[in-house]
Amino acid sequence: MAGSVALVSDLPAVSGDQESAGSVYGQVKLHERVGRSVEFPTEVKNSRNMMYLSKVIAHVISGEREPLSNEYDSRLQWNSSTGLFSLSGLKMEDKGLYTVVRNDGTQSVEVKYQLMVYVPVSKPNVSVISGEYPCKLMCTVERGTDATLTWYRGHEEKPYSSSPVHSAPDLYLPQTVERSGTYTCEAKNSVSTERSDPLTVGDHCKDESELQRAQQVSVLLSSCHPPPHGSNSVLGAPCLLPAPSVCSPPVSAAPSLSASQTLQSQITVTR
Repeated sequence: MAGSVALVSDLPAVSGDQESAGSVYGQVKLHERVGRSVEFPTEVKNSRNMMYLSKVIAHVISGEREPLSNEYDSRLQWNSSTGLFSLSGLKMEDKGLYTVVRNDGTQSVEVKYQLMVYVPVSKPNVSVISGEYPCKLMCTVERGTDATLTWYRGHEEKPYSSSPVHSAPDLYLPQTVERSGTYTCEAKNSVSTERSDPLTVGDHCKDESELQRAQQVSVLLSSCHPPPHGSNSVLGAPCLLPAPSVCSPPVSAAPSLSASQTLQSQITVTR
């Protein structure tokens, strides 16, 4: 069989020795890509039929398939060795409820299959649609159905954000970011997974006030000189540009007078 089948149910595949008279099983979900084939894992080796909704689309009598004129006749196969039906060349309109009915004269069983057909997702494209804080990124996917788009930051395993989306061309997910880093977008549905190339966002996407403060600190550290020795200024206090008294080149301070020299000067003046 060309296609893979995903059974997302606690129900086992039904074979002859598992069935009981008059059994009706719950729905089993089958997931497959458009264009591929799907197999319905219920054996019909003697007689009965297969239905789509309430319409009979295949009939087996005494181990032989009876021809039916319908749109499924050329794509619906029955394997006389395994007793399994398969549907090839899947189309989106093939999704829906199928019922396989078996009756070998002593036992009767119905198994319902909910067939889900998907278009696989294409590789996401990511771009920056707003380059100023807060920056906004956009993830777009050109192809896919019933997908979920997820943003990841750096090597973090936890999603940055995630949202189920509809089918293309409506596969897009905007994301506002307030931190620099590398971001990727993942597109996923039941039959495929694709991830974008990484997109690096710079410091311009940080909080503007924090960025300005960081720039001011950098300028102060590179432009301002430490306060003169012996002054009451606290090292590391804010330097307001342009403040000549602080940011101008240091001037050699005049020698300070001792207490005795100051008293001698006062005596000289009074004389």
